[in-house]
This record gives sequence, C-alpha cells and structure tokens, in this order.
Amino acid sequence: MLKSSGFWVGVTVFLLAILVRGVYIYDSSDNPTFDTPIVDSLTYDQMARDAVENKEITRDFFWQQFFYPFFLSVVYFFTGSSILCVKIIQILLGGVTCLLTYHLGKNIFGRASGILGACMVAVYGPLIFFEGELLAAGWAAFWAVVLITLFLKVAKDKSIKLCFTLGICGALSILTRPNFIPFLAIGCIWMIVVWVRERVGFRKLILALLTLMIGFWIVAGPVASLNYRLTHRFSLLPDTGSINLYIGNNPDFEAVSIRPGLKWKEITSLPLKHGIHKIDEARHFFNEKTFKYVRTQPISFLKGLFRKSLQFISSREMPGNIDVYLFAKWSCLLRLLVWKGNGFGFPFGLLLPLTILGTFFNWRRIPVPVLLFLIVYPATVILTHIEARYRIPVIVPMCILAGTALVKITEMLRTGHWHKALLAIMIMAGTAFLCSTAGPFYSEQAENINYEAELYFGLGDSFGKQGQTEEAIKAYSTAIEIRNDYTEAHHNLGFLLIHQGKIQSAISHYETALKSAPENAGLLRDLGQALFLTGNTGEAIDCYRKVVQLEPKKIDTYINLGNALLKVGQPSEAFKYYSEAIELEPDNAEANNNIGNFFAMQGQPDKAIVHYEISLKINPTNAKALNNLANALASLGKFRQASEKYKEALQINPNNAKVHFSLGKCFEQCEEIDKAVAEYTKALAIDPKLHWARRALDRIRQKEITK
Repeated sequence: MLKSSGFWVGVTVFLLAILVRGVYIYDSSDNPTFDTPIVDSLTYDQMARDAVENKEITRDFFWQQFFYPFFLSVVYFFTGSSILCVKIIQILLGGVTCLLTYHLGKNIFGRASGILGACMVAVYGPLIFFEGELLAAGWAAFWAVVLITLFLKVAKDKSIKLCFTLGICGALSILTRPNFIPFLAIGCIWMIVVWVRERVGFRKLILALLTLMIGFWIVAGPVASLNYRLTHRFSLLPDTGSINLYIGNNPDFEAVSIRPGLKWKEITSLPLKHGIHKIDEARHFFNEKTFKYVRTQPISFLKGLFRKSLQFISSREMPGNIDVYLFAKWSCLLRLLVWKGNGFGFPFGLLLPLTILGTFFNWRRIPVPVLLFLIVYPATVILTHIEARYRIPVIVPMCILAGTALVKITEMLRTGHWHKALLAIMIMAGTAFLCSTAGPFYSEQAENINYEAELYFGLGDSFGKQGQTEEAIKAYSTAIEIRNDYTEAHHNLGFLLIHQGKIQSAISHYETALKSAPENAGLLRDLGQALFLTGNTGEAIDCYRKVVQLEPKKIDTYINLGNALLKVGQPSEAFKYYSEAIELEPDNAEANNNIGNFFAMQGQPDKAIVHYEISLKINPTNAKALNNLANALASLGKFRQASEKYKEALQINPNNAKVHFSLGKCFEQCEEIDKAVAEYTKALAIDPKLHWARRALDRIRQKEITK
C-alpha cells in the first residue's frame, strides 16, 4: 500500500511540473523570442540546423559545450527543426527532474521532505523559464539530481552496474557543463573512501573503478576523438573555457561580460591585436592573461571572488546576456513566480534561508554528496562568472533541504514550540535581508545595460542571419527607439540599409553610432565604404586612415584605402597601401588583383599580369581578375590568350555585357568576324545601352557593304 501511495505521489509531482511548465509555454507564446532564438540560444540553434542540413558535425560544436547543440540536432532531425518540439521535450525533462527530486528527498529525509522539495522544484520560476529556452540549464539541473542519486546508490549498494551508469552520466554532465568536473572527481574519491572503510575487497574496488571509467569513455571517447579530428585537441572542454575564465577574472570583471556587442567583440579580438589567429593560441593567450592577473593582482582577484560570491547568493537573479525579469513582461505566470522589489528577489530570497535552516536542522543527516555539490559546484561558478542560469543546478539539493526546514517548522508549530518556530522564522527573515542587501551589481543597473533594447538587438541579429532583412531592420529600429545611443544597433541597421541601397540613411546611423564609439574601427571602416559609394572619397579616405591606425594588421582596410586613393588620382599612395597589404598577407587575392590594376593604369601591363596571375592562383574563380588579366594581355596584342581568359570569366559570369564586348574585340582583331558579331550581339542583348558594341557592329556592317 505504501509503495502504491509513493508511486501516485511521484506521478502527481511529475504531472504538476509538466502542467506548470506547459502553462508557462502557452502563456509566454507572445514573447518575441519564442520561436526566434537570440544570443546563446541562437548559436545553439544555428549549429543544430547546420548539422541537420549538412549532415555533419563541425568544429563549431566545440566552441561551447558539446551536449546541448548535439541534443538539438537530434531533435531537429526527427521533428523538422521544430523549436516547439524542443520545448515540449524540455517540459518532460523538467517533470523527470522533479520526480527524481522527490525520490532523492524521500530516501534521505522522508516522504514529506521529498514532496515539498519536489513541489518547490516544480514551481521554481527561474528553472521553468530556462527550461523554456534553447539553453542547457534544464539538463544541468537534471544531471545534478542524477549524479547525487547515483553516488548515494553506488556507495550504499556497491553495484558494479551502477558504476557503469555513473560513468556514462558523469561524461554527459561534463559535456553539458564542465563545472561538473570537480564534483565528479571529488565524489569518486569519496566513494572510494566509503568502500575502503566498509572493507570492500580490493578486486571489487578496482573492477568498480574500471567499470566507471569504461562507462565514462564510452560517451567521452567518441566526443574527444571527434574534437581531435576537427580541432587537433583531444578534449571534452569547449573553446570558450579560457575566455569565460578571463571574463570572470580581470580588473574590470563586472563590466566585461558575454553579452553581445562591442564589449564581446573587443574581448574576442584581443588575440588578433597581438597577432594571434589560431584558436589554440588564443586559448593559451586568455589563460596567460588570467593567470598573470591572479599572480600580479592577488588582492583584486580575491575581491573579485568575494564580489562574485555575493552575486551568487544574492536573492535576485543575476542577468547575463538575457534578463529573466524582462521576460515576465510576456507571462503572467512568470510574473507570479519570479519577481523582485526593494532588493529582495523571489524565489531565491526565500529558498536560501530555508536551505540554511534545513542544513542546520539536519546537519548530521545530510549525505556527503549533497554537501559536496552545494560547496563544489558554486565554487566553480564563482571562479568564472555569475549568471542566473549558472546557479540553476544547485536549486535541486537546495529545495530538498528547504523542504526539510518546512517540515521541521511545521512540526514545531504542531507540537506547540512557538518560540522555536518564531526564532526559525526570524533567522529566515535575517538571512533574506542579508542576501538582498548587496548590490545592485553592475549587470543590474539600468544605466549600464538596457536588456529590452538588447533583446530586440538580438532579434535583429537572428532575423539577419535567417535572411529576413525587413524583420531585422524593424528589430534594430525598435532597439534604437528604446535606447537611442545603442551603438551596435545603429551599426547593424546601417549595414542592412547599405544593402538596400539606402546609403544616406546608413551614413546617418553610422555617424550617430560614432558619437558614442569614436574609436570603433568597424564603424569607421563601414562608414568609409558608405562614403566611398556616395562619391565622398576624401571623407572615406579620412575614415580608412583612422582605421589603419586602430587596426594596423587589417588587410581589407589597406585595400579599401588604396582603392580610394587610386580613385582621387593618387596612384603612388595607393601603391604604398596595396604593397603593405601584400606584405602583411602575400597570398591575398584581392590585394594582388588591385596592385595589378595599379600597374595597368601606369601603362605597365607586364607587371600587372604577374599580380593578376598570383591573384588567380589564390582564387581561380575570380571573374574580375580574369577580366583584368585578359585586358592586360589584349593591351600587349596577345588577343588569342586574352580571348581564352575572357571565356573563363564568362563561364563564371555569363551576363557581363562588357566582357562579351571585349571578347568580341579580340575575335575581331584575330579576324574571326562571325564570332565577333556573335559576342557584340550578346553584349547588346544583355545591355542595349552599350553603345560601343552597337558601334562595333555598325563598323563591321559598313566594311561588308564597302566590300
């Protein structure tokens, strides 16, 4: 009877979790990012879609943690890339997490604590929110309860089969979030100590460890091997690990974040400024910067750890590149389950005091794996950087302990120990006050970050990558309406307007953006290109010169500057910048093509041909370079060779009227009049206004009449 009752309690908890999550998904469907993922969700979504479309896994899967984009790829493969199906699966995963929480709490502290803990997980707002996003937070919470449960079962039952399962789940947890590594390692040491204390045979202990390792490498081995094949690095860790470590450990760690925009671009471009182009070298670069900071500024480093610890235990949800509180705007349920006021944040501001009380009441009964997880996992997060979703995994054991606190307080009230219950409530109130007083932190201050503007900026990025230009323009415009000085939004909007031919509007946005970011090389470069297109070549040259000073190793800028100088009649200056581009990158096709143009203009076709041929060796399908080479050959009277190059150019771009005309001239010079007439006729069919071709045909006809 008791077993039957326990079964139905588990079913009820599971259904409650699914119901609440289902209501949230329905309630939040008006959220503009509901089926248009942004920021990290967009990255995962794109990786998964590309994998399904191309039927292969690329090295991008190892930029961040491998598991989640792989999970998305599998779901997309079977559902036609349905985001809604992903969310439904994650709803079910949340239900399983709650069910496992119930069983874990019941087995440790009793049925009532298990029920209360599972119900807390079922209605825990931040967890529900992140399970509704294309993010790995829900999976991380799931692995947390699975690993704790397995460690307890293995220590108790001494089962070899469970060791195998623990190895598999341990590998999957690390592939979901590397923060699990220390807990997994220390948990295994604890397990060995327990087995040795209980005099488990040496042979069985070795067999258990080997079985655990086999389970681990069955999952980890293929992934690490794939990583090695794609990146030449046999590892389970993502490429972003070193960047994340640097972000959380630098003199300005609160302002440096992984939010999209200029700050992130500045961070990722740091290695480039030091001449580092390879990912492996960039990873080493960030590690060195982090360790140098720790060595040379230990006081600042320790202050940073303290500051991040305060953020981790803050009652409020720390925003990262998205803000949980903003999304409550589109969900009544989320507004009920996640809110803040006067420094206090619900639900963590209530959960933490209850957890502390539960720990105090049950100190001797708390299993070591639970304590280890509550200590080790937060330490790994604090060592890097703090975001709301990164503390989600500790919520499960916290809810179980909080459930025990509620059971104890209820028992005090039932047995008439009012003074003890009152004292417990006062301790809770004091803890809630203390965990709400620190801050507001940098990421919470509206003057630093406007998350609603950033949401629409992220939407603009997402629409832009999907080729939905009009929607992207609307999203960027909305971001600018919310925050007029949004540099990145002005920049991206200008870029889209350029491609729509609205160059003056684009220039206006670039100039607005430069008011708040006057030293931004990307903005100056794009403004220079826009000015060049409108004929303001002098102003374009000024922009390019500034960019060269800011980014002295950027090849494109030297080429653009050379082109602009050539246009205003300064060929010697243009040659100087073309030469610098080639010096920086000798095998740059465009630079060689352009320097060939310079020699052609100077009446030195022989030298021009050398550079055109170098350009074509690098990029054989460059129609412009083929046409330029043909022109140079024709100027030397090598009409047969020139005609072959014109033909190659036309194979790439058959609708170029001028190339048809040039090929016709070559045929005419070779006295292949019928072929010449055919090419002139094709040129006119493509461009009826090409008067040179019409004159050439008239000339040929006149000669025929004269004959």
